[in-house]
Amino acid sequence: MSKPHPRASRCSTLYAAFAIAMTTSACAPDDEFEGALAEEDEEAFRVHFDAMSNHFEYVQDDGVGARATAYLELPIRTAAGVPASPVDGLAVRGTCGVTFISPHYAITAAHCVAAPHVTSNQQQLNVSHVDISEIDYWSLAFSSTFDGDFPNFEPLTQAAQDLPGYQKTSMQCTVSARCGSSNTISCAINADVAMLFCPTRPSNASWIPIASSDPWNGTGAVEMYWYHEVLFIPSELPDVSYPPDLDRWTHYTMYNPAVPNEVESKRNNFHYLASPMNSILPLHSVPWSGGTQRRRIGAGSTDLFGCHGSSGSGIFQRNAANNLELLGPALGGPGWAGTRLCRDPGEYAPGVSRLTYTSNASVRQLQTAYHWALFWDRNPIVWQPWNPGGPVLDPTG
Repeated sequence: MSKPHPRASRCSTLYAAFAIAMTTSACAPDDEFEGALAEEDEEAFRVHFDAMSNHFEYVQDDGVGARATAYLELPIRTAAGVPASPVDGLAVRGTCGVTFISPHYAITAAHCVAAPHVTSNQQQLNVSHVDISEIDYWSLAFSSTFDGDFPNFEPLTQAAQDLPGYQKTSMQCTVSARCGSSNTISCAINADVAMLFCPTRPSNASWIPIASSDPWNGTGAVEMYWYHEVLFIPSELPDVSYPPDLDRWTHYTMYNPAVPNEVESKRNNFHYLASPMNSILPLHSVPWSGGTQRRRIGAGSTDLFGCHGSSGSGIFQRNAANNLELLGPALGGPGWAGTRLCRDPGEYAPGVSRLTYTSNASVRQLQTAYHWALFWDRNPIVWQPWNPGGPVLDPTG
């Protein structure tokens, strides 16, 4: 397999457009890097590794945050409802995070399941949970490296989804409620939030309760569990002497969802292509390098790191017992979401607004509207795998 193109002349400014998810305390011993990449590329990879370990880590534990979150994947469609044309045989699809608030019901953002991509509450949607707890840590790290030109990116080692221990469990779900100002489904709440119903998920599966309040005017700590691919791609404008880097910058780092239009912009960005290199991995936010917690910045805003694709993922707080509580689904990124796939990680700082979420009050409204369905799902009469009655228990306007 060919080596990546040299980047040594600009190693000091190369960062990953999307982080290698490492623990904040992790440092790679020299012999872990040796021989894995071309010699001229190792320093660039180290910069990438160090810069991004400040923002998130791989989820390799068995905590409730790992077990009660998943991701939604669905085809991108034109305004006429026709699936977008494949790019060199690669389907065009979008991904969003979801959080289960009972064994069979999950919260996501309404724009993740918007028309024309989701046309009714009968449409089957693919929701998946990924477990990478058994995968070697450095195998995951090096799975982010690749060669080739858009859209034919090929792994230098192995794509993450091909590594031994990559376990993906998928289920079919439907939209019980889609809220907002238009094209709603069984919801009168004017907020970017939706509820999914996944009947085949086990009735004893983990879930996370919705927070009873959100003290947004304080500086309360927050965290996020989310799913995304992890790729070694520059997030600063590369030296044009290296055409492969410019190709990756153009077709991944930079992203304007409106140019030339929603469908074509996605066809031209590698993040939206169903390529093996886009192996979806579970990720978790980490505190700042000095130990300061990520926190709220006013109403519905945080200093969490995010990208297109983190939408719908749960923004959480911890209660007095240190248990996770859902505040709301991630929405967007002020100042960057209209021009880039992810904000340059080097531009993040504590206390600066970077990722927003749907208000906790709106999420609680939706919970109230589905009170009985959620009550019986959380407290089934028979404690064994149980097929819930579904959203019909709570007809909503």
